[in-house]
Amino acid sequence: MTAMLAAMGILAAAAGSSALLARRRSWSLTVSAAGCIAAAAVAMPAALRVLLGGAMQTVSWTNPVTGSQALVLDPLAAWFLIPVLFISAACSVYGRGYLLSADGRVGTQAAALDVLVLSLMTVFLAGDALLFLAAWEVMTLSAFLLLTHEHARMEVRRAGMLYIVLTHAGTSCLLAMFAGIAAGAATLRFVAPHLPFATGTAAGLFALGAIGFGCKAGAWPLHVWLPAAHPVAPSHVSALLSGVVIKTGIYGLLRASLLIGPLPMACGAALLGIGILSALLGVLAALAQHELKTLLAWHSIENIGIILIGVGLGSMALSAGRPAVAAIAFAGALLHVVNHALFKSLLFLSAGAVGKACHTLQIDRLGGVARAMPRTALSFVIGAAAICGLPPLNGFVSEFLVYMALLAACAAMPVTARAEAVLAFAALACVGGLAVACFAKACGAVFLGAPRSPQAAAAREAPRAMLGPMWVLALACAALGLAGPAIAGALERPVRQLGGVPLTDTSAREGLAATAILGGVLIAVAFALAALRRLLLRRQAVSASGTWACGYPATTPAMQYTAASFARPLIAVFRGVLFLERHDTRPAGAFPDAVALEEHCPDPVDRFVLEPALHHGGMALALVRRAQPTRVQSYVLAIFAALLALLWWRLG
Repeated sequence: MTAMLAAMGILAAAAGSSALLARRRSWSLTVSAAGCIAAAAVAMPAALRVLLGGAMQTVSWTNPVTGSQALVLDPLAAWFLIPVLFISAACSVYGRGYLLSADGRVGTQAAALDVLVLSLMTVFLAGDALLFLAAWEVMTLSAFLLLTHEHARMEVRRAGMLYIVLTHAGTSCLLAMFAGIAAGAATLRFVAPHLPFATGTAAGLFALGAIGFGCKAGAWPLHVWLPAAHPVAPSHVSALLSGVVIKTGIYGLLRASLLIGPLPMACGAALLGIGILSALLGVLAALAQHELKTLLAWHSIENIGIILIGVGLGSMALSAGRPAVAAIAFAGALLHVVNHALFKSLLFLSAGAVGKACHTLQIDRLGGVARAMPRTALSFVIGAAAICGLPPLNGFVSEFLVYMALLAACAAMPVTARAEAVLAFAALACVGGLAVACFAKACGAVFLGAPRSPQAAAAREAPRAMLGPMWVLALACAALGLAGPAIAGALERPVRQLGGVPLTDTSAREGLAATAILGGVLIAVAFALAALRRLLLRRQAVSASGTWACGYPATTPAMQYTAASFARPLIAVFRGVLFLERHDTRPAGAFPDAVALEEHCPDPVDRFVLEPALHHGGMALALVRRAQPTRVQSYVLAIFAALLALLWWRLG
């Protein structure tokens, strides 16, 4: 635990120093990045040792206010800590180059980044509910400061307010859950043994946790803040929010399930259903988006759904007495936590580089960016292939494990569970196909073809300070796609902690080895084909000419497929689910001068649930405000009456 405490001390010192150096922008960001890198270098080896068989580490203390508290580094915490440390180091380096390329103050960003990483470490290491909730609140507030960097813009302020309100609403559910656990188990320590709760009590406590943690994770229908917040944040902050912060919701669900004890199968079935809805609705909404970071935000909801499918199936398998199925399901979910953190961070950083170069992320105003930004384009394509679950990259490995768990459930689970597993299998296959279509749209419209705007035509490659972290993440995606046997060893202890059998007793280890072999074969074939092409063309004269333009003398950007037109056939199939809004300017007269067609996909939960609730709540509060006294004497009288009532209640 010494390494963890040292890393936390480094982050605290870096945050304070960055704040003091706020007037010197470059120094402040450099100190912040150095703190994240040093913390990762110190703490990651300790987390790896625990994952690979080292003893669980604990440091405890007692204070007169909160009693006994502890920091505990167990296998589950270590698994979540590693992507936090790795990605925060990469994003801090990228963020320095990203923020220095624009004017404005950066002291708050620099200090809040270190505070966010420190609070994330505390969330994962907390050994009791009080410390967990305190770190959870600091994490929420520091993420809010990072998110609202450009607070002069109305959409940024709205996204920040939506985030802070909804996450605090979720925190109130967590307070109720931990209060119920304390009342029933007489402890708030995460590792303290207690008698199992009654079935109804356990289900109620877990429902509160699912709401609170699901809101932070961005699971449907508690996702409303996520598509609003990610697009307006600086790109390295979007990467941290999507890659790391929302995973605290998954960690909280897993930790709550261990704390509450055996759960009824209905809890796992509910999580599996939420996962199916999140995955399907997330990818469908992403397909209809016209802004690149908004598209990526909806894919975060999709991938949270994939993780919840694994977590829900694992919980159902434990309830049904099938620990082998649970082990494969939990392994797939845990691995997808890490994989999604890597490839989604890579995608957001690549999108940020495009946004900086082109001054827009509207997909239909881009095009041809790969010519000016080939390294950024390649990094985005690698991330896109990984998120689509294509071999030999890491997304394929974790989704393959989830598929294996669903197939095992179809063979070994009770009939009702088999039916939901079949549904989840079909939904996951549909999600994979739609994700490929969505990223074919994004990659083609952004990087290929001719520039659709002067900004896209003037794009220049990102600086090395931004390219370096992107390539580190791209290499990590490729490495994990080929490291199946090593991954199996690292997953062993977290999976057993969650209740599964050793992975050596399941088919997961063979499946991971098969993915590594498949990836190696595909890479070898790709290199062989490239070498053969080079050999065949070595003595050939290669010439370039323009594309045939159907008789037109020259092609124009207007002749290209737009992203909207590319996705329209698929969107038309799911029009009843997406609630599309159509805006058009129809031709008028013999020689029309303006014709336009736009389709937008509003979030139905935001449009039909949240906005009416906020509207009617505001009206109710306005009525209450009329009864509010305006004189100081009235406030003093009300306080005095309340004190008398409390004394009468307490002493009477």
